[in-house]
Amino acid sequence: MVVVVRPESINLHTQQPPIGSNVIEGKIGAAMFLGEYVDCTVELGKNILQTHQRYTLQVRRGDPVWIELPAGECMALPAEQ
Repeated sequence: MVVVVRPESINLHTQQPPIGSNVIEGKIGAAMFLGEYVDCTVELGKNILQTHQRYTLQVRRGDPVWIELPAGECMALPAEQ
């Protein structure tokens, strides 16, 4: 099974949020300011996640972050064989 979520639906926290569901710790791989938003690449172990965040977010490569995946925004799909 694969879980998908739109990049703009992901909540990125620079401080660890209170214990909750669907929160994963990672680190910033890259961040590029694109006017309306910041395009972020987040390293989650061996996996990479791409997300769009509010333009006011200030992060740099290597910064620790916490990814929150809102359950209502996630869709489960069958994995390819």
